[in-house]
Amino acid sequence: MKKLLLFIAFLMSLNAFAQTPIQAFYTASLIPEDSNITSYDLVTSASGPNQSATGANVVWNFNDLTQVTTTATTVLAASANDIANYPGTTMAVETTTQGGNPSYYYLGTSGSATSLTGADTSQMTIKYTNPALIGNFPMNYGDSTSDTVAGTFTGSGFSGTFTGTTSTSVDAYGTLTVNVGFSGPKNVTRLKTLQNLSLVYMGVPVGTLTQTTYSYYSSDFMLGPVFRSINSHIVVAALSIDQTQNTLEVYDQMANGVEDFNNRQKVVIAPNPVKDVLHIEGDAAIESVKIIDTTGRIIAEGKSNDIPVNQFPAGIYQVLVKGQSGSKSLKMVKQ
Repeated sequence: MKKLLLFIAFLMSLNAFAQTPIQAFYTASLIPEDSNITSYDLVTSASGPNQSATGANVVWNFNDLTQVTTTATTVLAASANDIANYPGTTMAVETTTQGGNPSYYYLGTSGSATSLTGADTSQMTIKYTNPALIGNFPMNYGDSTSDTVAGTFTGSGFSGTFTGTTSTSVDAYGTLTVNVGFSGPKNVTRLKTLQNLSLVYMGVPVGTLTQTTYSYYSSDFMLGPVFRSINSHIVVAALSIDQTQNTLEVYDQMANGVEDFNNRQKVVIAPNPVKDVLHIEGDAAIESVKIIDTTGRIIAEGKSNDIPVNQFPAGIYQVLVKGQSGSKSLKMVKQ
């Protein structure tokens, strides 16, 4: 009996300290773009989720979350334009907030290594001349990496360069419970990513950007994290800027299981990249089309499947298509 109890205790200890490796930062899917969309809930927290605990068998209960809106994340193979603008890029992570403009994070993979090569949001565009190594996947609890980074940025009305460091660690695992998005506790492994950047304008240091990201991965969802928090703090003394922004996203299991994001209709841009005329093909009548530049400005509108774009500069644009079954945001690459 004593040996049996010891054996059971041994099995229980193995179960208590088991953790699932993080297979990839994001997984590029080979399914068509129209189906390769994952819905998340953008949420707020009244008290702020307590993420200070590290180590084994942590219990996270984020039960005061309130949904604000929905976002859609699509992982795409890098286009020729992506690679030209962000060298080393192999995939782009596109995130669109319902009714808003898309943002893009560009990643490069080489063997087991994944690096951040750039970011393009409504607030700032960042290009890494020295990419930020995120890690060598799969990553297990206790794994960590650090790297020096450098590049250029454009935002807040000025452009410059940056240098700094990035560090990543798998610092905890345990169970995660939320009151929005998915039901029941999930066994998760957490990845912490920290970037400290020094911003330089015309050769003079002007400020800092610190970003801390916690990404929680579950073995039953392989495309990306099931919960993510991003804390960004930017300081530019010359412009009296001292801002902190917190973003919380929860994987919406119900939306991904039973309905399409934003009631999207099947529409595509063909061909893409576009040279002279934007041509839209779809399975429903088009009511309106809006073309939006990277600053969020509507630069063209129409109600047909063909819109001249030969006068636009080369670059990436958002195309918002509205039809009988809803709206869909597409990415247009203008040659």
